[in-house]
Amino acid sequence: MLGVQSQASTAAISQLQTPRSRMYVTQNLLGSGGFAQVYKVFDTSTGKTYAMKEFFINGNNKRQEWTRRLIEKEVTILRGVNHVRNIPIDL
Repeated sequence: MLGVQSQASTAAISQLQTPRSRMYVTQNLLGSGGFAQVYKVFDTSTGKTYAMKEFFINGNNKRQEWTRRLIEKEVTILRGVNHVRNIPIDL
């Protein structure tokens, strides 16, 4: 599961409603990096726990485009990974 957050939205997410009518409740922050944070989330529709990576797109237009390309590259790579420890990406 992936999320994208703009510079204007800085508060931690406590609930995330997706287009597929799933409600995810954030449990805690697992880690953070240069342009993303990973949260442990609980899917209220299935009772399963997942990790949600939330990307931050900040800065000027040139940096935003560079960040978007990195995100797209990571998503492409992760979609091709077939491993028991990898959860399929659900956008």
